[in-house]
Amino acid sequence: MGLRWFRDTADFFQYTNGLFYGGAGTYTVPSLNEHGYTPKYELEYKLTPDVLAYASAAKGFRPGGDNIELPPGPAPFGCDTDLHNLGVTAAEIQTFRSDSLWDYEGGFKTSFLEHRYTLNVTGFWIEWPNIQQLVDLPLCGYGYTGNSGKAQSTGGELEFNGRLTPELTAGISFGYEDAHITERGLGSPQPVGSPIQEVPKVTLASNLSYERHVSARWSGFGRVDFSHVGESFSYNNAIANPVTGLAEPLRRGAYSLTDLRAGLRNDQWEFTAFVKNLTNERANLSDVILIGATIPGQPRFEISQPRTIGVEMRWKFR
Repeated sequence: MGLRWFRDTADFFQYTNGLFYGGAGTYTVPSLNEHGYTPKYELEYKLTPDVLAYASAAKGFRPGGDNIELPPGPAPFGCDTDLHNLGVTAAEIQTFRSDSLWDYEGGFKTSFLEHRYTLNVTGFWIEWPNIQQLVDLPLCGYGYTGNSGKAQSTGGELEFNGRLTPELTAGISFGYEDAHITERGLGSPQPVGSPIQEVPKVTLASNLSYERHVSARWSGFGRVDFSHVGESFSYNNAIANPVTGLAEPLRRGAYSLTDLRAGLRNDQWEFTAFVKNLTNERANLSDVILIGATIPGQPRFEISQPRTIGVEMRWKFR
């Protein structure tokens, strides 16, 4: 059992100037002041020397914050039209509340065949009230962070690691997660059943490593890493529905990444050649949210590093 105490305070001031804001002005948001506790409970039991069963419950916390001032007036130069479509006013979305969650987990950790192999199985259920999500304003190009009601996430993970031969090891993990909105929040475009932003349902990670002595002092090694992330959704700079005027979610495509490494090492030196992102995948890794306005319908996001080929040399100090 564990317990953490927190206290969070924040003040926000913004100075603006320009035609859209009607000249110079200072924007002040009410101070935020929050405190509380986040407990954790865990129970473990060894069914056999090689099989461990466990269950846990833990509370997480993410502090609230402040939103920037939005330019007043009708679209496209002001955001009043977007806010009206969402049923909120600029004063109501000056700040966003903290969100917290309860994470309930249970599973098994096992080893077998003289501990050459491990197999772990985990299931989880997460209740997430006041979840913070991006709310895009597609007509004026701005956005803010809001509390999108309540969310729930359920899923599991399967992980295997093993030494297939004295020189060859392998590992693979598979995860599934169903994360969606269960209660709609004030000013949120996400109806009940909407997926939580940027959370894929399926993830996969695997690796294969080989190492053996090539002389009395040196070992040769090689490794392949492969990962796959399923599709997800985002409201980052989404396009407005022509009927409702509300933002429609953008589909973030699935992607796969492959990395290769090979080289020689001894107790002090290591020489490695590598290839990152072998297939030169242009993966959408994460939304990039700007403080100012963006051009509606042209989302900004962080992409994966392009195919990179190189060599490394490492030396251990003694």
